[in-house]
Amino acid sequence: MTCASQPLSQTLGACAGELAALADCCEALQAGLAPALQSGAAIEEAQALDILTQSLSAVADYLHALADGVPKYWTLDCRPAAATVQLADLARRLAGGALLPAQESGEVEMFGTRP
Repeated sequence: MTCASQPLSQTLGACAGELAALADCCEALQAGLAPALQSGAAIEEAQALDILTQSLSAVADYLHALADGVPKYWTLDCRPAAATVQLADLARRLAGGALLPAQESGEVEMFGTRP
């Protein structure tokens, strides 16, 4: 993790950026699955994925707007909150840290584990 205190606008911006990236992933998933989701119940699943994509994007826009309006001198220690995030790289980014290069260990990182 990084420094103990960072501007609230930076924290909100980091959250917004992560949500926007997730929305982009959902959009790419939609495009890839579109041919398979053209029948019956699959159409409902495609609609659910579309709502998820739009909601992620909307919340990202909302957080970006909040970040733009927060005074720069408002700071907080985001490390305790970031420590609750089970994905190490995501926690590091949310705490204001740069993404570290992927380790070339050859081992698979399983869901729910932390390095």
